[in-house]
Amino acid sequence: MPIITAFMNNRHSKGTGDSQVFAEELIRSLQTPCTEAEVSRINRMIEVEAAQLDETCRHEARTEMEAARLNHSRRRKEAQDHRLSVERRKSEFEKAESNRGSFILMLIAITFFCSCMVAEWDITWETLPYVLSVKKYSFTGVMLSLAPVTGLAILKVAFAILVWEPYQKARSEVSASPRKAPRIVMAVFLIAVGAFTLITLAKVAEARSEIGRLKEQARIESRTGAGESDKKVAADWNKINRAVYIVSICLAINGAIFFLIGLTELNRITAYVRSLVLLVSLRNWQRWLESGAARAETHLVEKTNAWENIDERAKNSAEYYRQRLSLILEQALKRPRKAQSYRELVAERLAANL
Repeated sequence: MPIITAFMNNRHSKGTGDSQVFAEELIRSLQTPCTEAEVSRINRMIEVEAAQLDETCRHEARTEMEAARLNHSRRRKEAQDHRLSVERRKSEFEKAESNRGSFILMLIAITFFCSCMVAEWDITWETLPYVLSVKKYSFTGVMLSLAPVTGLAILKVAFAILVWEPYQKARSEVSASPRKAPRIVMAVFLIAVGAFTLITLAKVAEARSEIGRLKEQARIESRTGAGESDKKVAADWNKINRAVYIVSICLAINGAIFFLIGLTELNRITAYVRSLVLLVSLRNWQRWLESGAARAETHLVEKTNAWENIDERAKNSAEYYRQRLSLILEQALKRPRKAQSYRELVAERLAANL
């Protein structure tokens, strides 16, 4: 039996050299014939050790049951605490899901932002290097052309602080009074942006008309020759210059707005994906903890049942140990007597006579 093996190993580990002799060791070293006193002494030792084995069985069963109970309590507490974390994360995920943003809107806004940025860079790339006598394809020319494009990011920060963030905060407020002013500011801002965009389109239409007229005049000259030069009409370069100027401003404003919208949608989508991944990982961990708690509960039931049957188990273990040593003792008493020398025999007889 495992409990007997563990008992014997534990018993020998507690021994201190030759100061403690056990029944089995005494039986193994027994020399026949032996006196009844020695046999009675060995039998008493067998009974004592059997009683010790009985107590060891009870102690081991009680210890294992307590350890199983502590392990079950710890795992169940971990599962309950983690379940609360999952519930909190689930509420955060539901909030992120309700405000997760639109991937299509983000894609459109980022595309339009890139369009505005490229258009603004192209306008400056055609003008600033020429005005400052810098080579267009040099590092200085490229960086000089990119400098005005950074204004889109600056405008994005200004719009976010002045208009966008107060508006988003007002939308989350429960009471209506603090929501009024940001909504009004947002409405005025959008109206101004829309009006400015319409003005830009009107100015671009005028410039387009002038450029179309110039192209038509150039086409006629190329077909009829220089003799028609008296019919030339001077182009209104003020309209063209105004159109380029106002388009540049419109690109900066609209690009900043598209940048703000696209970045906001991207942040919402990222927050949603992060919450989803974290919730899934927490749920998987929760299932693992619950399975561990179930295994701990099964182990506790087994150890509890073992403790309930400890009387029979301890009795059977002690009886098995007692019968085993009794059988070893019986076999030891049947061993043939060891041959003695003449001197040993004389010493034994003298000791018996004394």
